Amino acid sequence: MPVVPLPGNHNGADPVLAEQMFSASAPADPFNRAAGHEQGAASILIGVAANNSIASNRPVRINDLAPLRPAAKKLSELT
Repeated sequence: MPVVPLPGNHNGADPVLAEQMFSASAPADPFNRAAGHEQGAASILIGVAANNSIASNRPVRINDLAPLRPAAKKLSELT
C-alpha cells in the first residue's frame, strides 16, 4: 500500500495519534496500529537496553532486564 504524504509533524500522524488516544469517539484505525500495554513496555525496554549498552559498551538483552512472554520472539507476539 503506498504511503500518502500528509502535512504536519510526523507526516500528519500527530493529530491522528492524539485523536486515537484522547477522543471518546475515535474512528477505527484501518491499519490496526494500536499497541497493547506489553508492547509499550517492550518498546520502553528497548530504549533502556540501548542506553545501558551504550553506557557499558556491551550488548544488553532485553529479556535480562524484564522477561515478558517467554515464547514471544517479536513485539507483535506480546499481546
